[in-house]
Amino acid sequence: AGWKVELLSPRPDASATEGAETPQEFARHQARLHARVRLRLLPYSWRNGHYSAWALGWTMVRAVVFAFRKRNALFVLWSAVPIVVFGSILRIFNRPMVCMVTGLGGTFSDRNHGSFSRKLLTAVYRRVLTGPRTAVIVHNFEDRRALNQLTGVSPERVFVTGGCGVDPAEYPYNETRNRDEA
Repeated sequence: AGWKVELLSPRPDASATEGAETPQEFARHQARLHARVRLRLLPYSWRNGHYSAWALGWTMVRAVVFAFRKRNALFVLWSAVPIVVFGSILRIFNRPMVCMVTGLGGTFSDRNHGSFSRKLLTAVYRRVLTGPRTAVIVHNFEDRRALNQLTGVSPERVFVTGGCGVDPAEYPYNETRNRDEA
């Protein structure tokens, strides 16, 4: 009896010099997991944004195995790649899931309005997020509105957290830095 948690995560990025994706920070966070949480690393790092066909294929196979074997599980997916890869499979198997869309990112910015990646992500989100056993978490009301307009997900199925806890006074918007990163 009790509970069982399996956490699938992108691997840490050996080339990272800062942030949670460095091997040191990753290990520090991993050490804080409950002893009963099993961590499995996915064959890609989310930092560099490059996903080989092998890595995505392996991840998709893993999703099929989990969806088939874990019939009573609640799946929690966070960020675009897990939502696209795992969410698509879980939707086919009609498994319950919570998708955390914690920012729509550059893909949904005005500069990518007609891009292939935006069209693809919108189509997949439309299929995954509107599932009868899917709930969605976003950080703000604007994202809930945008997801409704882009995908048709019912606003009643989208829960707003009111932010991720970042203090804007400590991390103010920097027009120059954000323009340089674009």
